[in-house]
Amino acid sequence: MKKVILTGLILSAFLSVEARTRIIRHGSADGIHYNRVNEGHGWFNHTLTCTNPGATKCGWTSPHRVIGNNGNNEVADIERWVEDQIAGGNLSGSGEYSNTGIMVTWSSEGTDRDITIEDYAGQ
Repeated sequence: MKKVILTGLILSAFLSVEARTRIIRHGSADGIHYNRVNEGHGWFNHTLTCTNPGATKCGWTSPHRVIGNNGNNEVADIERWVEDQIAGGNLSGSGEYSNTGIMVTWSSEGTDRDITIEDYAGQ
C-alpha cells in the first residue's frame, strides 16, 4: 500500500512539472541569420541559441510545441505573438499567451531577442 501511495505522489509531481523553452537571438543584423545555431533538449528544458552574424537561419530542427490548457501550441506562433508585442512598443514584458496558461517573458534590443516560455505539463 505504501508503494502505491508513493508511486502516486511521484507520478503526480512528475505530471505537474513546469517545462521551460528559451529562445535567445543575439548579434545578427537581420535577426534571422546567424553564425552559431545551437538547439538543446533536456527533460523539462528546451533551448534555441543563435549568436553572431552569419548565413544560417535560426530555427528549431523540427516544429517545437509547448503544452497549454488548450493542448499543444506551436512555439513559432508564440514567437509571432511576441514579435507583435514588440512591434506594438512593448520591447520587454511578460504575459499569458492567448488564454492558454502559457506564460511568456521577453526582452528585446534592436534585432536581439530573449524569450522564455513556461508551460505546465499535465494541466
